Amino acid sequence: MIGNDIIDLSQSVLSYSPHRRKRWLQKIASSEELSLLKNWPEQLWPDILWAIKESVFKCQSRQQYSTKLIPHHIVLTSLHPADNGNAHGEVHFGSNSYYVRLHMSDELIHASASSTEDVVSWHWIKWGQIFDADDQSTLLRKKFLDHLQNQSDDIWHLSSNQEGLPIVSGPNGDSDKLSFSHHGQFGAWAYLPSHLFSFK
Repeated sequence: MIGNDIIDLSQSVLSYSPHRRKRWLQKIASSEELSLLKNWPEQLWPDILWAIKESVFKCQSRQQYSTKLIPHHIVLTSLHPADNGNAHGEVHFGSNSYYVRLHMSDELIHASASSTEDVVSWHWIKWGQIFDADDQSTLLRKKFLDHLQNQSDDIWHLSSNQEGLPIVSGPNGDSDKLSFSHHGQFGAWAYLPSHLFSFK
């Protein structure tokens, strides 16, 4: 399973007052989780945690569909810095463990989560000011199909399951190992290539 979340920092908790950011952080984080974020600026902590927890929630929703995210039920247990604004770690959600990847820049935070350590392909695009959420969703899905078309000459299609979660169809059948997200000026996707492409 896989999930992802993207945050446009120009429209995020980063713009809140320090007092309001602290109150928001108290709603979503434990002191143990905060101790794992010491390598990053404190003003980014709420957005980092929210992106991670939202991506894990979307990942688990593939197995057990839910529309209610309770942040304290999703527990970040490790987070390690890597190169180029990236990080990786682990999250527990109930009895399940998830692997998380994080990318941060001056403009955005993007997180992806998966239930296995398989290679994840995750990308983001910047589209500027598209205010309608349906237009954002349509453009994001078009860009994703263009991305797949660039990976192979096969024909790809997107549909949704009964909960509205995306399904991609290709030469190897259908896969639900993908996730979309959009916020502000950015859209993003994540998928497991091993479930779409046959490697030789």
